[in-house]
Amino acid sequence: MVDIDSGPTAWHRFRLLLGRVLANEHPEFRCHSIDLFSGDENELVKCLLGELLGDDGEDLVVLREEARYVPRISRISKIDGISDSSPVSGTDGPCRLQIGKTGSTDNLRLRPMARRDPAHDEVEIAVCAVGLNFRDVMKTLGIYPGEAPDANFLGDEYAGVVLQKGQSVTQFAIGDRVFGLGLGAMATHLTVPAAMLLHLPSHLTMEDAATIPVNLLHRLPCSSATGENAEWRKDFDPFRSGE
Repeated sequence: MVDIDSGPTAWHRFRLLLGRVLANEHPEFRCHSIDLFSGDENELVKCLLGELLGDDGEDLVVLREEARYVPRISRISKIDGISDSSPVSGTDGPCRLQIGKTGSTDNLRLRPMARRDPAHDEVEIAVCAVGLNFRDVMKTLGIYPGEAPDANFLGDEYAGVVLQKGQSVTQFAIGDRVFGLGLGAMATHLTVPAAMLLHLPSHLTMEDAATIPVNLLHRLPCSSATGENAEWRKDFDPFRSGE
């Protein structure tokens, strides 16, 4: 399956998904999904033949004039040289992941941001891990309601370390490991109401905790209705039925 780079459409996405299904369910077909750049036709044919006749095991390829891209998953700490417990950073200072132009993940950029001191009932967090939800994908691809006030903010759930706290906050201390909900969590720093946070249980990693808040809120009504919540939420004492 071949696409000439002309901007993402529903048809492009359907063909990509179909290609992935074929590759997974019928590997004997050796299905390749190739995204080609717009350019000289002879050069495109040469690049395409090279991909189809090659045998390096890559079946999902993006070709651009400057490089050939294939999917890889790497820890950010291995790329930027930061430790696993450090806040994720891609610039010299505080930054936030923003959508440059909707329609493609290629347009995501880390942009400098200003930290905000917490109000009396707020806490500033050094973000160490963020959960990715389908809502973030919708925003990036431009299929999330554009008039929504949160359409340009990525990230809703996270885990991190308390950096600062307001005068009224007594349940958290500087340096506490916490997790919770907060709009625009895909950033190095986030200031949120203390009521949106929980202490991170010692047996959970930052990555584990960053995937919990949204699922937890979905689960609470169900567990309250069925009466099955006592044992399940022993680590989350601040939550009570009806809250």
